[in-house]
Amino acid sequence: MIERKQGRINQSILSPLFYAMKIIETGTNIDVCRDPDDNKFIEWAVGAKALYIVSGDNDLLDIKEYDGTEFNGFQYKFNMEFPKKEDK
Repeated sequence: MIERKQGRINQSILSPLFYAMKIIETGTNIDVCRDPDDNKFIEWAVGAKALYIVSGDNDLLDIKEYDGTEFNGFQYKFNMEFPKKEDK
């Protein structure tokens, strides 16, 4: 089990992700977020050439886009992946 603030996660659920992870060393210091602790997420995303950061953090969401990475809330990305079916 992996301990988290919100409870426990069975490690077998996460093990496929561990094998797919790639360590990103950015070598870049980005200072664009009003919360300096959040700059690391932007550095990682830019270093990984990520298309999106999906977050609930308004400090990140207010940036909207940085160096090709879009910042979107959970609901936005969810609606993109699972659009509502039109009523017939």
